[in-house]
Amino acid sequence: MELFVNTYFISMANLMSWKTTVIDVKISKEFVKEADEVIELSNLEDILSMDLNFYDASVILSHSPKTDDIYLKALLTSNMNYIGMMRKKKNMQRIKQEFGLQNDKRFFAPIGLDIGGNTHHAIALSICSQIEAKKNGKI
Repeated sequence: MELFVNTYFISMANLMSWKTTVIDVKISKEFVKEADEVIELSNLEDILSMDLNFYDASVILSHSPKTDDIYLKALLTSNMNYIGMMRKKKNMQRIKQEFGLQNDKRFFAPIGLDIGGNTHHAIALSICSQIEAKKNGKI
C-alpha cells in the first residue's frame, strides 16, 4: 500500500500547491514522478547529516522500524512544524516513549485525520488535511 499512498499523497499535495520532495534510499521513480524534487540517499544514515530546517512538514511512510527511527531522529533535530508517521497505533507507544514525544505538538502518529475512508485517495486526503490543519493552527 505504501507506494500507492505515496503516489496519491504527492498528487494531493500538488493540488494544494505544496512543493513536494521525496527523500529515501532505493526510490522507485515511477511512484514519485510527480514530486518536485527527488533526493536519493546513498545510505540511510545520510539523512542524519542533511539540513532539514527549510522544510515545513514531513511524512514518514516507510513502515520499517529501523528506517522510521533513523528518519524520525533526523526530523526531530529540525525546526519542522509537522512530523507525521504512518504506523499502527500499537507501535506508537514505543516510539513516543523512546523518542520522548508524549508532549511534542509537532509529532502526529498514526498520521492523518479520521475521515472514515480507507482508500488510497482517502488516506492521502486525510494526511494532507491534517498537515493543512496544523499549518493553519487548527490542531
